[in-house]
Amino acid sequence: MLLVESKRRCEDRVIDRRSLVVVVLAAPAAALAVLAVNQARHHPDLAPGGAGAAALAVQLAAGLALAAAAVHAARRRELALASALLVAVAGLSARALPAPPDGAVWFALALVGAGVPAAAAAHVALLHPGGRAGGALDRAAAATGYAVTVGLLGLLPALVFDPRRSGCFACPGNLLLIHPDPGAYEWLARWAPRAAAVTEAALAALVITRLLRRPAAARSLAAPVSAAAVAVLGLAAAENVRATNGLAGTHADRLLWLATSAALGVLAAGLAWRPVRALRSRAALGRLTAAATSSERDVRGALSQALGDPSVTLLLPHPGTREPITLDGAAVTAAAPPGRGRTAVERRGEVVAWVEHRAELGATPELLATTVQTAGLALEREALRAAQRLQAGQLRESTLRLVSAGEAERRWLERDLHDGAQQRLLALGLGLARARSAAPACAAARLTEAETRVAAVLDELRQIAHGIHSVTLAEGGLAEAVLALVQLAPVGVTVEALPDRRASAEAEAAVYRLVSASLPFVHEAGVRIVIHAGDAELDAAVRIAGADAAALTEALAHAGARIAALGGSLTVATVEGVATVSARVPTIP
Repeated sequence: MLLVESKRRCEDRVIDRRSLVVVVLAAPAAALAVLAVNQARHHPDLAPGGAGAAALAVQLAAGLALAAAAVHAARRRELALASALLVAVAGLSARALPAPPDGAVWFALALVGAGVPAAAAAHVALLHPGGRAGGALDRAAAATGYAVTVGLLGLLPALVFDPRRSGCFACPGNLLLIHPDPGAYEWLARWAPRAAAVTEAALAALVITRLLRRPAAARSLAAPVSAAAVAVLGLAAAENVRATNGLAGTHADRLLWLATSAALGVLAAGLAWRPVRALRSRAALGRLTAAATSSERDVRGALSQALGDPSVTLLLPHPGTREPITLDGAAVTAAAPPGRGRTAVERRGEVVAWVEHRAELGATPELLATTVQTAGLALEREALRAAQRLQAGQLRESTLRLVSAGEAERRWLERDLHDGAQQRLLALGLGLARARSAAPACAAARLTEAETRVAAVLDELRQIAHGIHSVTLAEGGLAEAVLALVQLAPVGVTVEALPDRRASAEAEAAVYRLVSASLPFVHEAGVRIVIHAGDAELDAAVRIAGADAAALTEALAHAGARIAALGGSLTVATVEGVATVSARVPTIP
């Protein structure tokens, strides 16, 4: 799992000693390019790119751009990439020299390094993005490219090449000459370009293959550099094929070299696409962070676009256990599933979120880290929102459990009263009736009075039991229970609609309590009751003419709490003296 601290630390910007060495070497590399182009300017007829100002500008711009890209790569601690770019600068400088150049050192550089730009361009493409080779094959391919273009194409011929024996009396002395051998030099001059052309074609195929196999986000970053590298390799291969066929030194070769220089400049510019893309992603995520109305879908969409992975998923820490959960509160495994990666985001030393993505994005850790760093605040906000939703859901579940437990306790009390106290009072009343029938007249009057009082107590007890729990509601449903309430109402109550099917016991009990609490406010103008059963909720409306809205709201507080516990809503509104109580109660399966 990759851990990303959303606030970049100061030490991340410090350049270490090895990076500093590369940065220092970039200055002489840039100076080398300037001096080489300056020699070409003074010998326009011998310059490989011609004498035009535009041609010189293209070569100089390409060399300086490659040196600047090397500095940028070194600052990012991508030393292999920075070194490959410096090698490309040296190769471009060697190739840009006039033939022959002024001075033995320049001549030796031209002999050895003229073929290096193609191999260096392939090396850069295989290292970018990320600054590391993808595997042993990439490292072997880069080493082979340098071995062929520097060793076979440059160094070996230089060891046996004597300019004066070959008829080049204007050439400086060859500092690399060990033993002059015209035959060996001619053989190498015939076969080395062919080997270089084959190697460059193979490197181009490898660069293309690597590009196509990269993740979408890494492919978008690597595409400009890879395309430029393939162009450099293709142009270099064409030059070597022409050299093999004895066509070197023509106007077409000048155009090929200028096109190669331009492609090297594009390669250097392509390396700048990564920070530009990072800035664009940061700006988009920054706007999203600043937007108060952004949702989880917006954050996930921005991350998906920045990472090039539409399957990005956000995971958040559970408020209690800190284990990863989904945004809807579902638990997930501690480790990412096969083929997936998980990046933890920290703020102030605490994990606020995980970004789950395709595993291959781990090959571009910098892109992943930069994107997630930028989205850190937005992810923390979504974590807080999800925690709030989870806690609100837990509160609703807890309240619902309390409501269900209360209803169960009411049923138990009602049964206890019915089977206990009511039965005893009923038996007492029957005993008094039998005693009265056999008692003398003087005692019969007292027994009659006692029987009447027992009947009154029994009636009151039945009403209490009915108020605690309605047997009619439990057995007959909401419609029968409401009709039973209406029959006991002191004035006329109009029932306009009742549900034709049963709902959950909790929902029916909540609506029943609402109607029961509303009926005491009925005046002579009467009340109208409308209850509809939808697919997932009960909609109830009680209209009471002449009722005081404030007193009604206070009386319905308990019923409203029961409805809210089920996730429903209750409103009381007064229009032209008519108070309307509206309730929406979700039905629980």
